[in-house]
Amino acid sequence: DATRFERLLADGREQVSSGDPASAVAAFTSALRLWRGPPLRELADWPVAQAEVTRLEELHRCAEEELADATLTLGRHHEWVASLEALVAQEPLRERRWALLMVALYRCGRQADALRAYQHVRAALGDLGLEPGPELQATERAVTAHDPSLARPGHRDGDQRSDGDQRALPTGVV
Repeated sequence: DATRFERLLADGREQVSSGDPASAVAAFTSALRLWRGPPLRELADWPVAQAEVTRLEELHRCAEEELADATLTLGRHHEWVASLEALVAQEPLRERRWALLMVALYRCGRQADALRAYQHVRAALGDLGLEPGPELQATERAVTAHDPSLARPGHRDGDQRSDGDQRALPTGVV
């Protein structure tokens, strides 16, 4: 069912780009329902299959993140905080998950928790000698500044903004 998974993932991405987050959520959800654990288990020891397993697992991670992003666009942030916390716990170095968590927390009126999340990932990356990437830094600046685009579900980069607010904001697109 890998082909079907990839087709649904592509459909979801197309729906996001066409501005239909509700259909995107449906497509991403359908794709993730097909996931039954590690792919190609019976071929795990075959070196040729290992690259495909890695690729499919990365697509699965991206589908989880894209589902969260589309759901946040619909304004369903309250129901996603716990899920995003679980996703961050599973892979604490995936910055996009942290950015999504920060947005969800902020939209729930939890600015301090959103900033604490940023400090947590910043410290984790610092232990490796790294700094947060541009998307995560932009999210932190937006949360700190109470940027109106974070508080309005459905408004993304490219929407109408005042002339004074032309800086790049996180879009959730990598």
